[in-house]
Amino acid sequence: MDDVAGNLGVSRPTLYYYFSSKDELVLEVVARQGGAILRDLPHRLTATGLERIAEAAYLGLIASLDNPYARLTVEAGATSFTGAAMESPRMWELQRAFWLPLLEYAQGNSDLRGDRSLDEIMKLIVFTQFSLATAGIAFGMTREQMREIITTYLIPALRG
Repeated sequence: MDDVAGNLGVSRPTLYYYFSSKDELVLEVVARQGGAILRDLPHRLTATGLERIAEAAYLGLIASLDNPYARLTVEAGATSFTGAAMESPRMWELQRAFWLPLLEYAQGNSDLRGDRSLDEIMKLIVFTQFSLATAGIAFGMTREQMREIITTYLIPALRG
């Protein structure tokens, strides 16, 4: 924490007043970066129906891979931090704020399967993104291959 405090130009006690550990501080930075990605994403979506969900899942995945802070949750050696990020109520609030309007719209158009809650569907989407970000990289998948996984496997699983 000394190095972080020094880089921010504040004292270590000041930093500990707000964050109890370096992981907590990094989690806050990741949450802010993730929130910025999710707030920007709707402006980039052009598709409709389930294709809009596929587009959002893919663009969100790519934006996360391109963001050095968001990438901290999926890089090798980040397993303890990854768990904290995936269990963070704040991270799930951000995901819900982004995904629920998209899913509600698809549900209203009868595009979305009706035998699962929107929360379950959102978690499936986030799981798929997370899996592609971690295993996709490890398996050497290209971005186009990641898009294909989303459109070929995820979207049919969501179809009503």
